[in-house]
Amino acid sequence: MNVLNRRKSDYPSNEQLDKTHYIPYNISHILGIFCGVIISLVCSAAANAQSVPGYLGKRTYFEYNLYSAPTILGINQDGEQFGFDKDKTMGAWSFRHHFSLNYVTKRNAEIGGSISTAQTGIVSDLEENTGVGEFRFTSIGIHRNRYFVKSTGALAPLGRYFKMDLQYLQTATFFDGQPRLDHHLTYFGAGLGTRMIFKNRITVNASFQSGLLIALPFNRTEEHQTYRPIVRKRLQQFHLYEANLGIGILLF
Repeated sequence: MNVLNRRKSDYPSNEQLDKTHYIPYNISHILGIFCGVIISLVCSAAANAQSVPGYLGKRTYFEYNLYSAPTILGINQDGEQFGFDKDKTMGAWSFRHHFSLNYVTKRNAEIGGSISTAQTGIVSDLEENTGVGEFRFTSIGIHRNRYFVKSTGALAPLGRYFKMDLQYLQTATFFDGQPRLDHHLTYFGAGLGTRMIFKNRITVNASFQSGLLIALPFNRTEEHQTYRPIVRKRLQQFHLYEANLGIGILLF
């Protein structure tokens, strides 16, 4: 069967997925890392409180960004692919939810910590398991934005910037009749964006970025090694091109 013509019912059932008790991370691990980033930001804030202007004295802000891209490569969670052919659809998009806490360190720079989560489809072309499945992943990361102060008049966190992003990802893959498979990867990304501020409080962000995925050999079983290239390929397709819109709030 053509994977693009698969129905939603062809995926693993909700009951099957629930039995796996999907948890993208060890909760204590993810909270520990994220809290460490927050503590670092707070310490940095205390050390630089008098030397960094920020926006009206505010240097810390929280932001939600929705990353999206047409699913030209791979399939989305409904088994659809973006395109103009009769077996494709213009409504096939992939989405990633991204939450970040950011702190301005210089007039032209800021750092931040983030948590992202997404769900999409995946295709297996292995002889022993040809078909489609459900693919989930969560990431924690750090990023640095450098603002174009001299060329555009930007002043962090307001204006145009260049972004560098480092993430650690854990995935969970579900194929019908197969046990859940977890994989670990690292993401290195870069992009360009611009941020506006309204009412001296609300941030609105728009950006585009791309990146490279590298698989980590944490699971060494034969089954994990067999599926690792397929998982890395789907994640690379997912992160190859992403545009995003975000909204946030200046805190202090």
